[in-house]
Amino acid sequence: MCGKQIEEEIHKRIAHHDYHAVFSWGACFHFALKLHELFQHRLAYCPSLYENSHIGHVWARKDNNKAIDINGILDEELLIRINNGGCKNIAIEISPDEVRSHLKNRDYTDTLNARLFELAECIIKTHERFTSAAPTSNMLAKLFTN
Repeated sequence: MCGKQIEEEIHKRIAHHDYHAVFSWGACFHFALKLHELFQHRLAYCPSLYENSHIGHVWARKDNNKAIDINGILDEELLIRINNGGCKNIAIEISPDEVRSHLKNRDYTDTLNARLFELAECIIKTHERFTSAAPTSNMLAKLFTN
């Protein structure tokens, strides 16, 4: 599918409020980058099962071997399998700048990019499955461990 067709499909999915489909196909970059922006999580990706030189899926990493994407906060291996048709795949760390560069190569319009970042932030801040996405404050941890 070319850029225009992908954009049309994303717009259809947004119009149908199918945000899971939006952020698990075509806009995982936006979701991961928004998690990084809000909480400074590291980012990772797995290669596409079809073309190893392409990114298959991008997500945010918590320090406890958990991964965060539109599905919620999961063990990283499970998240990889969910996004790869049940198949194992490798996880590779990637910088936010590298993700932005890959996203730029997709040639989405500025309007669509802005809308996707806005939707990602709204979901992350309002859906209960992301309440523990924010890192635990070190100061709070010290209060309860001393």
